[in-house]
Amino acid sequence: MEGMPKIVILTSKSKKNDWAKSRFYHRLDQIIDRMYATEGPEIGMEPAGTRNCLNFFETNLKYGPLARIGPNHLVTSDPELIHRMNAPRSTYHRGQWSTAKRFKPGSDNLLSERQEEKNEELRKKMAAGYAGKENPRMEKEIGDRIRDLISLIERKYICTDQEPGRQMDFGQKAQFFTLDVISGLAFDQAFGPLIVHEDNSDYIKTVEEAMPVIMMMTELSEVHSFFEKSLLMMLVVPSARDRFGFGKVITLAKERVAERVENDRKVKQDMLGSFLGHGLSQEEAESEAVVQMPENVSARHGMLNKVVPPEGDTFSGVFLPSGMNVGYSAWAIHRSTIVFGPDENVFRSERWLNAPEPQLQTMERNNELIFGYGRFRCLGKTVAFVELNKIFVEVRWLLQYRK
Repeated sequence: MEGMPKIVILTSKSKKNDWAKSRFYHRLDQIIDRMYATEGPEIGMEPAGTRNCLNFFETNLKYGPLARIGPNHLVTSDPELIHRMNAPRSTYHRGQWSTAKRFKPGSDNLLSERQEEKNEELRKKMAAGYAGKENPRMEKEIGDRIRDLISLIERKYICTDQEPGRQMDFGQKAQFFTLDVISGLAFDQAFGPLIVHEDNSDYIKTVEEAMPVIMMMTELSEVHSFFEKSLLMMLVVPSARDRFGFGKVITLAKERVAERVENDRKVKQDMLGSFLGHGLSQEEAESEAVVQMPENVSARHGMLNKVVPPEGDTFSGVFLPSGMNVGYSAWAIHRSTIVFGPDENVFRSERWLNAPEPQLQTMERNNELIFGYGRFRCLGKTVAFVELNKIFVEVRWLLQYRK
């Protein structure tokens, strides 16, 4: 079909495969007249997925809040559909994309586990650790790291008469801060980039290099499945033998978990202690300690596809057939002119202070999707909000005091 995304499908030449491919497309033919698009930009073809978030955004901007981007794939910019799919009683489930978040090929964790019962069991075992209920030092750990950040700003970035034009990349310093917080909470040992003012473990560098590839694999799940079933994956996944980046995290995770297990699962009031205390196995605890790190340091994520349940679903008058993958266009949802107004690309904090109550509720409901929703809500949301509620107050006080 003219204008369709360019998709490469490797198949043997047989009538059976031709029929299967035809039936695959026909699943969407039922709703093609109700859909907003039958064409779109090349999805998944950008180098390591570098621009796909913008491709999805442009697709929804051009064709509407529900658009077709592949034979069995839709992308949505409608926050109500995202809420519907993620709701506690929803029968939608994770798509194949999640397997690309496996720390070890064939071994699942909270982010990659697709079986709902197993995923829910993992969430229950880990919820208390993330919520801080069994980690009384969480606020102190975050407070200590904020003091490290303020000390760094005072040492390096306060303008003086001799150096009036000092500039600070706050995005980078936010990564340093987040890495130190999560490594301190997870391993009782902060990596220390705020102290030495550099990515001393090469961890952030490694994550930034790896995440685009991981994101591309979440969008091209069939390709990831092929690699995982082959020996190629074992050649590229990080291991404890690596001295820097992911390797350092894997080594620390193994060491810290082994210390607890060798001491008869010695209870310690921190995040790892809570995980083990609620029944995570040694291998599960190692895996969860590792995967939480890149999720906190990098803001990138893929489409987070949800799969339409066996009975199908009808949303806004459009019937979605069973097995359909519906992806989340984060860029479009969080830059919605319907929600935020025509100046959605402008940083204007007054929109939150002066908005009428109904509009404010709509904006807040939209923004809560940053941390997921319902069954798929991020367990680290509590930690993130403690960080946000403390850091901006203290940094603002520093700047006012310095005046």
